[in-house]
Amino acid sequence: MNKRIALLWYGETQDDNPIIGSRNRLEALYNALIERGYDVVSVPYTHERHDEAVAQLHDCAGIMVWVNPIENDQNRSRLDAALAELVAEGVYVSARPDVIPKMGAKAVLYHTRHMGWGTDVCLYQTYEQFAAEFPKGLLEKKIRILKQDRSHSGEGVWKVERFTTSHTDGAIRLMHAGSDTVSEVALSTFIASWEAHFAAGGYLVEMPFLPRVAEGIIRCYMNQNRVIGFLHQLPKTDGINVSGSGLLVTEGLPEGKRVYDADAPRYAGLKAKLETAWVSEMRNTLAIESDDLPVLWDTDFIMGDKTQSGEDTYLLCEINVSSVYPSAESPIGQLADSLLTSMAK
Repeated sequence: MNKRIALLWYGETQDDNPIIGSRNRLEALYNALIERGYDVVSVPYTHERHDEAVAQLHDCAGIMVWVNPIENDQNRSRLDAALAELVAEGVYVSARPDVIPKMGAKAVLYHTRHMGWGTDVCLYQTYEQFAAEFPKGLLEKKIRILKQDRSHSGEGVWKVERFTTSHTDGAIRLMHAGSDTVSEVALSTFIASWEAHFAAGGYLVEMPFLPRVAEGIIRCYMNQNRVIGFLHQLPKTDGINVSGSGLLVTEGLPEGKRVYDADAPRYAGLKAKLETAWVSEMRNTLAIESDDLPVLWDTDFIMGDKTQSGEDTYLLCEINVSSVYPSAESPIGQLADSLLTSMAK
């Protein structure tokens, strides 16, 4: 039985810790797999050392991958092609390169808009469509969120607000989520700036601005079809009640982040919706088999309007698949066992 597993992550090996890089966030998983009797190899990946990294993946029974869709202005198309060949040879890969664009690209917001987590989403697949339809919608709705097809950490996500001043007609105010920079430009100038993006085969997704983003984003960490924890990313540290059963107080956790375990009463309703309905509905919509769900992925939500009984609703912001690292609070043993079970199928 082949018991060789590769943990493939983007970055350079650290001289002081050649076993695990990327801030050592994979060390616990590495150790858990070693403890279970597996031969684990840590494989740092950069676009420049593609061939060297891929050579280390041969003769592996399983590979877990942490490489963003865009790293240093380069996409991971070469890596995906190499991983697809390994999948065809029978190697278990998480997340699979054919599953990532179904779940992790921004079009998932459009394709699942009919679900309980859905919002008023538009998909622009050509520049001509975008140039003709986006101004009309913005004029009516005033504020919209625009997302390019592949992005991470807020890059390629814009809050677009149309307004009229005494000296400028058709001006818009832009806030870039990645840097929080704010600028004002003519709408026609902004639209024209996306022509090259469409020409290169990209697309844009438009969704509503959700006011309760001021209360933070709720990240649900998923192990295939199970919730394994929550992270509440707060926009500020004051004025938000983050107390309650289930809160995990973690030394060194970045300010503005609160971590909860999977059974926290605060998010019991959200967990139930994900595990009993939303994940399976998403799979059916996107044609993804249950066994092909990644070992580790996450869904990000913004709270919507409360129900008449005062309960929170949750609206999908994005799904992350390509490079979701386990947190210090993740049930590492469960992730390791899930990986090994999936490899054995």
